[in-house]
Amino acid sequence: MIKLLFPVRKSKAYIFLIFVFILSLGCINEKYVSKNYVPINKNTIGFLKPLSHIELITEKNLLVYDRDISSKASDILMPKIYDIMGENKKKKQVFLGKDVLEDLAKRISSLELSLSKAQDKKGREDIIGSFILPESYSLLFSENNIDQLVISQIEGFTRTKANFRSELVKNISAQVVTLGVYRPVSYKANTTLHVWVINAHSRKIDFRNMNSNYTEPLDEYHLTNNVCEVMQGMFSYKSELGQCFHY
Repeated sequence: MIKLLFPVRKSKAYIFLIFVFILSLGCINEKYVSKNYVPINKNTIGFLKPLSHIELITEKNLLVYDRDISSKASDILMPKIYDIMGENKKKKQVFLGKDVLEDLAKRISSLELSLSKAQDKKGREDIIGSFILPESYSLLFSENNIDQLVISQIEGFTRTKANFRSELVKNISAQVVTLGVYRPVSYKANTTLHVWVINAHSRKIDFRNMNSNYTEPLDEYHLTNNVCEVMQGMFSYKSELGQCFHY
């Protein structure tokens, strides 16, 4: 019997600053591309600085939010998001006020919650297809002169080396005592990327995707691959040899 040891949060009292973060266990790992989406290279793509929430495990399996690691993860991810959108497109960073960000976060959070409750893929596609931002966002997009808005989020956890060594020793001991019947597995890290692309003209979603794997949140090599994968179908594609290219 293999048992996965998922970390637990030390406290439920979290301050997520601006964004209401969606836990990966509650999200649907399923790509969505709007049937009405038409790629146009002349589009001006706006993007927000990646939202980030990384937790650090220093004792047992207790997760504690780490502001410094979260900030570094966002800084590392941002140029990778910028690059994957392609060299032949106009790109600009968009700065939104706190109230607007909070409203946008609540709406996307509500969308993800609805998706997690849908019975099948058709139901999820209908939910995303019916999503639309209020008319007030039209002015915001117009003022920024953008055709799309890219919203990205990175979340995950990592352990200290001492903690990981300690957990490995515990796992090996458990296997020895139970003669291999009980085989706990502790992961060193996890990184989950989310992306939502909003059409600035229709105020609807052009693209939504996420991916999750057991890699370090600050590992630039794996983040590059993760960004390519999460953007496939919108800004990137992979060759038969697995090489990543942007459109």
